[in-house]
Parts: sequence; structure tokens; C-alpha cells
Amino acid sequence: MNFLKKIKINNFIIKNNFMEKFFNYINEKKNFNNSIIILKYFSKKEVIKKNVKNFFNFLNKKIIKYKKKFDLFLSGTGGGINTFNITTSLFLIMTALKIKCVKIGSVAYTSSSGSIDFINKILKIFGKKKKFKKKINIFEINDFLDIKISKTFIKLRKIIKKKTIFNIVFSMLEPFDYKLRAIGSDSCSNLKILNLISNKKTLIFNSFNIDEFSLFKPSIILNNSLKFFFFNNVFKKKYKEKKILSNSKKESVDIFLSAIENRNKTARDTLIINCSMLLYFIKKIKNVNNCFYYIKKQFKNGSIKKNLFKIINDL
Repeated sequence: MNFLKKIKINNFIIKNNFMEKFFNYINEKKNFNNSIIILKYFSKKEVIKKNVKNFFNFLNKKIIKYKKKFDLFLSGTGGGINTFNITTSLFLIMTALKIKCVKIGSVAYTSSSGSIDFINKILKIFGKKKKFKKKINIFEINDFLDIKISKTFIKLRKIIKKKTIFNIVFSMLEPFDYKLRAIGSDSCSNLKILNLISNKKTLIFNSFNIDEFSLFKPSIILNNSLKFFFFNNVFKKKYKEKKILSNSKKESVDIFLSAIENRNKTARDTLIINCSMLLYFIKKIKNVNNCFYYIKKQFKNGSIKKNLFKIINDL
């Protein structure tokens, strides 16, 4: 029987005993056209919700565990509106603040610049090669997954240009030991799906169409069954959303550099509010206002830029 027909008969539910065959099938070049159809089904919310636990449990058993312990583990479903790479920028800033931080990243599938594209562009500015990304604790799926993701699979995700079940599941895998995990969700619906497979050490956050805390819209944070709402009135000034929008990896890097150099206040303060909340939740500083003023001071006195550039130069 045709593989696609089998999946349809099972109402697009992939059971544990069929999971290995499913992954092998969509990773093979000869199944490319059928796999496009299959992945389009697995971009539908109702199909994702039915399968997310099985996919997560299967893939989480296939990971290679790293022994090193981190304070903060960052990942996300990717995108929303096309902002500069905010989560990856947060990873770099928290690293510059000497927080033990790790991130799962990828090349761009549905956005203009993936976190790996962004990191590689920054490393290139400093004359560093791509291999250095692991030295600053940013990892791709293939770095720790025992089932290798083929070039065919990568091409599939780029062609369909939609968020699929893999955006959810890959963001939830646990190859690292961590004190706190922060996962950005690009939508409220994905926020609920992610919460199905989260734990007490995980924060899932969303600001409607942005997968980070926003200066422009209320932010929602889920911690297992607890829900927090932040109506972001910390900042008194008015901001322009277009100041954080990006259409290329070059633009993303330019915005990031302008933020850490205090030239783009909208981008800078977006990073400040995000860093403040992360610092608060990992309990490095107990009072959220103190977190905010501490991070703001590090930006204004140039410590963020100085420390980050030193880390990259020392690679």
C-alpha cells in the first residue's frame, strides 16, 4: 500500500511502532513529492496536536546527551513576523553576561534569517569559521540527534514554507541539563501545544505574532500550568516596530550591532526587557526591576559589546 495512503487511513496519527519508518521515508530523496504532501498535512494544528507527544517521545529517546550543565537553555518554534534574530541575540548577550547559556539553532526555513545563518554572519565579521559555533554553545539538530536529518528533509521544509510539527518538537528536545529553559512560540495556538509537553523548569512565551517578549503587545508566559501576563508598560517612550524588522541576515546582524552600540533604541530596549525577564526567572537577581536596571546599565556602559567581542575574538 502507498505510504501516504497508510497515513491517511490512520487519520494522520503516527504511532510509536511506525515512527522510524515515517522518518526514514521523508528523509529519502525518492519520496520527495509525496513527502511535500505529508509535511503540508503535518503543518495543520489539529494534526500537530494529535501527534506531538508521540513525535517528542520518539525523538527525545534518539538524542545524544551532553554532560555539561547550563543555567539557561534557549530554543523556539521560529519566526512570527520577520524581526531580527531576537532569541539568538539574547543568547549572545546572556553569554556576554557570563550566564552559562546554550541554544538550539537552525538555518532559515520560513524566515529570512535562521539563528545559524545569523551566528555564522557574526563569526564571519570576526574572521571566524562556522565550526566555532559549537564553542559558543549553539547546536543544530544534527549535532545531537541519532537520526540524521538529510539534505532532502531540509529542502522539504524550505519548499513548503510553513511551520510544521518539527518546529514544535525540535524546539522541545532535551539534550542538555539545565536550570531553566525558555522556549519562544510564534503563535498562541503553538503556545498551547508546546505546553502539552513542557515541564516545571520550562517557560514558554509569546507576544501574539512574536516569539519573544514585545515592547508593542502584551506577552504571555506559561510555566507548566501557571500562566503569567505582562502588559509591557515598563518603557515610557514610544517605539517604532519597523526598527526591529528584518528581511535578510545582513539586516538582522546590522540591527543587533546597532542595539549593543545603543544606536537603535527600539532594538536595544527589546533586548533589555527580554534579558531582564530571563535573568529574573533564572533567579540570578531576585527583583525584576533590579534585573532591568542592571541589564540597562550593561548596555549603556558598553560592557555587553566589550564582553561579547572578547568572547568571539578569543575563540
